[in-house]
Amino acid sequence: VLDAHKDLHWAVAQIPVPEAGQSAQPPIGGTVMTLPRTGHTDRQRTAAKILDCLNEQRNQIDWGESVNNVPTMRAAAEQYKKQNPKLAAFADEVATARSRTTRVGASWPVVSDALSGAFQSVLTGKSSPAAALKQAQSRATSGK
Repeated sequence: VLDAHKDLHWAVAQIPVPEAGQSAQPPIGGTVMTLPRTGHTDRQRTAAKILDCLNEQRNQIDWGESVNNVPTMRAAAEQYKKQNPKLAAFADEVATARSRTTRVGASWPVVSDALSGAFQSVLTGKSSPAAALKQAQSRATSGK
């Protein structure tokens, strides 16, 4: 999409880290595939085959291309990077990425809302980054 605008020059930077030499740990996820226990083992086996197919390297790459998401499988992310060199910074971070729920568990929706509010507050000039993050921390901690 961005490349369609010839007068637009853009790039992607790696996520900064607190200290030189550290690895970024960006959040990963957004699509969750699960197999519920339904008591119908034949259907569960068939559903598992479908999920296995969706998560094959080639399919992760194709899916990533179609929805502009970097594949989460490391080998697929490497191939995606070769096909999309401008997005290499994102693909390189797959190796150290963590699930959004790793640290906050089921509280992720509250944390996500707090962070989204902070980003919007800064982008619209209503808050400084420090004030917005302080407010987000308060919201995330209180669960509201």
